[in-house]
Amino acid sequence: LTADNYFSRRPLEETDREGLAAFANAVGMAMENVQLFDSLRESEAKYRTVLDNSPEAVISLSKELWINTWNRGAEGIFGFTKEDVVGKPIMALFSAEQLPQCQDMVNQVMSDGPIRDYAVQGTTKGGKMLDLSVSWGGSLEDFWLNKEWTLVIRDVTEAKRMQNQLIRSEKLSAVGQLISGIAHEL
Repeated sequence: LTADNYFSRRPLEETDREGLAAFANAVGMAMENVQLFDSLRESEAKYRTVLDNSPEAVISLSKELWINTWNRGAEGIFGFTKEDVVGKPIMALFSAEQLPQCQDMVNQVMSDGPIRDYAVQGTTKGGKMLDLSVSWGGSLEDFWLNKEWTLVIRDVTEAKRMQNQLIRSEKLSAVGQLISGIAHEL
């Protein structure tokens, strides 16, 4: 940093140099902060892209189990927009009949900590029943520290239907083989 006393024609004194040094430090810190904010903005944009483009529902919950974050995957699975659900309790995604099952899931998280692939049924905006697989990151400590909890929810309705269809086919095949064996013996 250079200083010019061209207009005042007086020599720079120690207090002038200290003031200039303080000003230079402040400018340097401001420039560094701009770089940090740009880096933070870029990092948040990457995070938002991953979150929004996930095919699974990614939901964050407050301590009170109110929905804070709702991505496009959640919108696709449940049919609710972000405006429909943010600020509402997670129980809004379940019918009255499903609430005990949902409460069991919450109790398990509170007592045992994070869960993976917890099978539960949910309901779409249109009332369609869904088979869901829920992974819930959270614990009792998170509850007391007022941290957000994260849920990743997959719709496994179609996979479950295909699995049941395969089981039925295998049963019919076994019955067919049994009948064939009996007929051959006769």
